Amino acid sequence: MPAKRLEQIIYACVELKKKYGNSFVLFLIGMGPLEGFYKEIIQNTGLEGHVFIVGALSPDKIKPFFWACDFLVHPSVWDSFSMGCLDAMNVGRPFICTKYTGIVEYIGGREAFVVPADDMVELFGKMSILMEDKGLRESMG
Repeated sequence: MPAKRLEQIIYACVELKKKYGNSFVLFLIGMGPLEGFYKEIIQNTGLEGHVFIVGALSPDKIKPFFWACDFLVHPSVWDSFSMGCLDAMNVGRPFICTKYTGIVEYIGGREAFVVPADDMVELFGKMSILMEDKGLRESMG
């Protein structure tokens, strides 16, 4: 779904690779008609060993990914609530989202970074902060 803006996360990973080398992995969970487009970006940017398309998972199979992650990135420009963000909160993980994610109406501001929609610099900046600061991740989560 184009509104999810998953390509922005992939492009942010290009910058993460420049800054952190091989010290990160991104799992894209839940795919649709843009899967080929995302695979092409991954191949063209040399991120095959860093970005993995997992596909759609049932709720019982998705939870281990939330436990394994450091944080969730959800740059959608339209989402009525975001179960992914709620799932991240449920296992004590912080998240990055935009003001267009409905869950922002229910959070107090310490659980997430809310970034401007389509602002790649801000998205990368918040991803970097969370990658570098384990204490912050723990306190936000």
